[in-house]
Amino acid sequence: MRTLLKGKGRTLALILSIFAVVAFVACEGPEGPAGAAGADGAAGSTGSAGPAGPAGSTGPAGPAGSDGSNGAAGPPGQPGSDGPLGPRGTAGKTGADGADGADGADAVNPAAGLVASAADASGNATIWGSGFGSYEMISLTIGGFSTPIGSATANSNGAFSTTISANLVDGIYTLRATGSDGSEVTAPLVVGAK
Repeated sequence: MRTLLKGKGRTLALILSIFAVVAFVACEGPEGPAGAAGADGAAGSTGSAGPAGPAGSTGPAGPAGSDGSNGAAGPPGQPGSDGPLGPRGTAGKTGADGADGADGADAVNPAAGLVASAADASGNATIWGSGFGSYEMISLTIGGFSTPIGSATANSNGAFSTTISANLVDGIYTLRATGSDGSEVTAPLVVGAK
């Protein structure tokens, strides 16, 4: 019984399928007009980059830029070597002769004389002079030194006597007597052990 129902069910299903196909074919009419275009869909994601194309040809050179500002000056270079000597110039004219100078005073009064005693233990020495002018002022110096070590005034007969202090190392020195009227005379001065 079950087998009989199973066989009838299959037959029934087959018949219903045939009717469905015939009905579908019979009901199909002519194709209607196309509907309006739908809205654009959302943009898809960016695809991966393709391989690089070949390099293009070199473009023309651009115009030259304006000049830049000058840089700072560099350090000075080493001096160059001396150049050769130039030719000798012509001799200049001889200058005019100068005027004659005034006559100088007599260096030594030939009539004057000077005597000095040897310095004692204290360095003191007595000086005598003669042949100077009356009341002539006399300055006494040691040769090589400009600072006077004594002075005197001649009497009416042109003579004088004075004592000086010779604070010098032992030796023989030149004593010079110079008068205010131009008289000048020298004598040796002995300075011994004190």
